[in-house]
Amino acid sequence: MHRFPLPLTGPLLLIGTDCPALQAALRPGGLLFYQTFTKLRTGEEDGNDKGPRHPDFLLDDNELLRLFAPLRVRFYREESLLGDTAQGVRNEAMLIAQKVEDHEPDRTA
Repeated sequence: MHRFPLPLTGPLLLIGTDCPALQAALRPGGLLFYQTFTKLRTGEEDGNDKGPRHPDFLLDDNELLRLFAPLRVRFYREESLLGDTAQGVRNEAMLIAQKVEDHEPDRTA
């Protein structure tokens, strides 16, 4: 298991196997802010794409949601090819999720 210095700030290269450790490191009520790059890309034709290109470091559509499924989603954004691809944040997935208390009822049902 990896050990992460807390608080975690700044860019980190994480892989899917690190996600359970990150979730375990959160206190009940704690928030996870996670931003990463996706495989579905736009902007390559005009040189506006950014981020890694190696597929091992890119996530599939909605993969970030699956990796942190035990947490309660507070914010999620992944635009990819939706709408005007010349605007907005592209090639990235962003998540804010919260570790809920064991006794806290699920209000999403």
